[in-house]
Amino acid sequence: MDQFEKRPPSRWFLPTFLLIFAVLGISGYLYYQNESKNQLKHVSEQLRSISELKSRQIIEWRQSRIADGQVLAENPQLVAAVDAIFQAKTATAASTERLLQHLQSIKNNYHYQDILVIDNDGNLRLSLSGRQENIFNDSIFVAQEAAFSTGRANMTDLHAHPKLGMAHADVVVPLMLGDGKTKRRVGSILLQIDPNIFLYPALQSWPVPSTSAETLLVRRDGDHVLFLNEVRQRADAALHFRISETQGEVPSVMAVFGGLQGFVEGRDYQGKPVLAAIKSIPETPWHLVAKVSRDEAMAEWQTSSYLIIALIIGLLAAAAAAFGIIYQAIGVRRYRVLFETESARRSEQQRFQIAFHASPLSASIARVRDGLIIDVNENYLRDFGWKREEMLGRTSLEIGLWPDSHLRNKFIDAVKASGSVLHHETIWQDHTGLIHNVDISASLIEIDGESHILAFAADITERRKAQAELARYGRRLESMVEERTYELAIAKEEAERASRAKSAFLANMSHEIRTPLNAIIGLTYLMSREVIEPRMKARLGRVADSAQHLLTVINDILDLSKIEAEHLSLQEIDFSTERLIAETLAMIEFKAHDKGLELRTEIATTLPAALRGDPLRLQQVLLNFLSNAVKFTDHGHIVLRAQGMEDQDNSVLLRFEVEDTGIGISPAAQMRLFKPFAQADESTSRRYGGTGLGLAISRQLSQLMGGEAGLESTPGQGSTFWMTARLHLAENVPEPHLLTIDAETEIKNTRTGARILLVEDDPLNREVALDQLAGVGLMADVAENGQIAVNMASQTAYDLILMDMEMPVMNGLEACRQILALPGQSTAAIVAMTANAFAEDRSACLDAGMVDYLSKPVEIKALHAVLLHWLPTSTGRQPSITTPDRLPSHVNNDAAAIMEQLSTQPGFNVQAGLASFSGKTEKYLALLEKYLQRHSHTATVIEQSLAEGDTPGAQRHAHTLKGAAGILGLAATQQAATALEQALRNKASAETVAQGIKQLEKVENTQIDALRLALGTQSCLAEPAIAIDPEKLRPIIKSLLALLAEDDMRSAELATLNSAQLQALLGKDYHQLNQLLGNFDFPSALDLLQGALASHPELR
Repeated sequence: MDQFEKRPPSRWFLPTFLLIFAVLGISGYLYYQNESKNQLKHVSEQLRSISELKSRQIIEWRQSRIADGQVLAENPQLVAAVDAIFQAKTATAASTERLLQHLQSIKNNYHYQDILVIDNDGNLRLSLSGRQENIFNDSIFVAQEAAFSTGRANMTDLHAHPKLGMAHADVVVPLMLGDGKTKRRVGSILLQIDPNIFLYPALQSWPVPSTSAETLLVRRDGDHVLFLNEVRQRADAALHFRISETQGEVPSVMAVFGGLQGFVEGRDYQGKPVLAAIKSIPETPWHLVAKVSRDEAMAEWQTSSYLIIALIIGLLAAAAAAFGIIYQAIGVRRYRVLFETESARRSEQQRFQIAFHASPLSASIARVRDGLIIDVNENYLRDFGWKREEMLGRTSLEIGLWPDSHLRNKFIDAVKASGSVLHHETIWQDHTGLIHNVDISASLIEIDGESHILAFAADITERRKAQAELARYGRRLESMVEERTYELAIAKEEAERASRAKSAFLANMSHEIRTPLNAIIGLTYLMSREVIEPRMKARLGRVADSAQHLLTVINDILDLSKIEAEHLSLQEIDFSTERLIAETLAMIEFKAHDKGLELRTEIATTLPAALRGDPLRLQQVLLNFLSNAVKFTDHGHIVLRAQGMEDQDNSVLLRFEVEDTGIGISPAAQMRLFKPFAQADESTSRRYGGTGLGLAISRQLSQLMGGEAGLESTPGQGSTFWMTARLHLAENVPEPHLLTIDAETEIKNTRTGARILLVEDDPLNREVALDQLAGVGLMADVAENGQIAVNMASQTAYDLILMDMEMPVMNGLEACRQILALPGQSTAAIVAMTANAFAEDRSACLDAGMVDYLSKPVEIKALHAVLLHWLPTSTGRQPSITTPDRLPSHVNNDAAAIMEQLSTQPGFNVQAGLASFSGKTEKYLALLEKYLQRHSHTATVIEQSLAEGDTPGAQRHAHTLKGAAGILGLAATQQAATALEQALRNKASAETVAQGIKQLEKVENTQIDALRLALGTQSCLAEPAIAIDPEKLRPIIKSLLALLAEDDMRSAELATLNSAQLQALLGKDYHQLNQLLGNFDFPSALDLLQGALASHPELR
């Protein structure tokens, strides 16, 4: 320190001091000016907030009073009562007394000064205060006219009583009866409001203590400003004190005559400088002026200015001034916070009452000082069972809400410690003593200066139970997932491999089982038409029933497998509900009749006439229910009910019920009845038969259709099986389908003029298809591949095109697309005929634009149904050619011997092959000879194609062989060709394909040798001797010559149809004619026929 004092003063000290002094002076001045502006801005914000708050209070007070009056105006009983008193010449004391009591109740509840009842002439009729004189003035008259013109209550301006001089305002309530033009005035009610109850106290209050601050409510009165409330410096000013409009510096004059709003500076009615905020009151002539003396408002600023001056004098004074500024700034913020808090508190109290009672939770308010409950909402009373009078004025412990006082104390301490708690979970008990888990959110609030606890409680008992159960299941599932994850990873690949194997197995088994089964069903049908002896006919009937049952079992197994693999898709077509029900009942009617059962239907009017969905699957479910009902019912009745239950978005929920009076089902058996392979018990299966798949499939089909299936049953009384399905409404009601008893006859009578194109690359398959068409009197043009078919379709409009899929040059799908793209061919009817029987193959055909699908080997009935459906009736374009008479039922001995020999060979299904040709043995044996000529070395051809890299060609050869072998009943060759085609399609390994070729070659050689042996040992089939009938043969020869001259391929069909007559004419040359026609050598065939006619002039 001594060393510091001995140092000489620095030469920079004085300049530094002067610089600091100058900086402090300039900074002080600038700071002084800036703070003066800020203080003025702060005061303006305070005054604006006060004026906004008080104007909102006045608006809400005024609207509330008017709303009270509107309630009276809309009270028809009150209006009627007043009208009755006015209309009566002498009002009864009782009616007047009742009206006065009602008005007295209103006055007491809403603190009105007086309530007056006035008639239309302005006469005072009733007054609660007993007043007798009329009180009409201009203000009341204007308000009354406005109220009657609008039909709504109105409020007058503040005015003084003419005699008593007291200030008040009136709510004018218009009383009217009737509606529209019949509405008439009854009178009015005046609700007199004393402004000293709310209005004047609200205006006189100020958020902080002040000696000069006040709020004025003024309006215009001529060329003066009229003060509507009392003022600080003038007694009895309300409605009496006025100032002239010439005093333009007065904020009240600025508001009334200047139209100013917001913050202003001026002088008050005493001439003193003031700061004020002006706010007009909507829908009134009132203006609100919140003012304070400028000296008082800026008093704190004067202190700050002294501190600034002190800062300039010296460093210590500057520090003190800085402290003062900081202190003053804190004070300003505190003042602002207090003001904003007061404003928010008043608004919050108004909103609180609405939110409290509208809360969806259980809400309550309890006083902190003594714990007494002062209010609860309706949810609280409902959730916990107490009445309001049982709770108010008592503590929660006294009413038994808290089962443990420690829990209450813990909750109260938490609220007091932090001021609020969120989601405090505890337990309460209700009025009955039942324990509830509750979630409480609470906070401390101030009501009339005293602390209260506002609490909202939600009952979470069920949520806690659910969470506990969910947590337990979660832990269990986690452990199970951990245990199963490894097992599932290992099993996943095996399951996928098993699924692929299962799908392939089902596809092959479906094909292998259905082919001979269709032959059994078809041959049984043909035999039953020819057999007359009753005993044999009964046996054939049992064979047909057994075959049909086996087919049903196979279909059920395949359906169930498709459903489980999620491969079953539903059709979306329009169908008639009436026809669906009729056809279903027709299928079961004879069985029910044989058992003596009454079969009834109950169809509700709510059932739509037409729907869109899968009618076959819906019929499958109904037929299963009806079949079971007939099977398990020995006497009584069976009822089929149908109704539409609910409509939604262009769809309808259907419900079908099948009720029977059968044996019934026990409750224990009902639990497992809809599971696969499940029946009521073992005795049911032994007695009635069945696999137990029908109901399982029915339920899953119902679920696929958006519904469900179930049953209701009582043992010994019967059962009711039901199903629901949600289907769309059909856009068009399908026309009734006319069922033809004999499709073959119908085609011969109405479709023989149709033009048909057969697209088939395999000659054997072509011949089979042509023979099947010829059986019903139809001829067809032939195309060997898709490209030829496109060319022919571009020149001829065919009624129907039968299209194979696997062909050289162009396959069937591409040919279909190109034909449909031809001009005028967009609606051509193209039907697929292919050995590909997989669902994806059928979808591909339909997606390409084909209209239908036939799977090889083609069933005769299915072919007839397609022809009948898609061919138009005869148009006269081609005359019908007479078909030969049906061959006799017997065949010659040589043909029978060949058939007998072939039927004993393994891998041959002679009956299935024969069924493809309607039982024509000669035709079947002739096609077997052609098969030997064209398919003796197919395995070698496939192997060569693969060696050349032509995999599609190899696949096509396998496909063709599969179709040809299937048609002719060569089941072993068909199976081997199918397996090889599938391997090629799935791009199997070279080793797998090689094994398939080897297997095909082995099977093919075995069956070729067997055919050669059978056909070689019986090389000359005896032909029945047929005499030439010139009358019958002459038109045939004429047509055949014309077709051969034009190179028309239908000549081969005509020759086939009339083979017997042509054989009688040509003898051994008939086989040469067939060969020439098969090779499309039409000129040579024409020469051969003309040469034969040279020796038969009677045929020319």
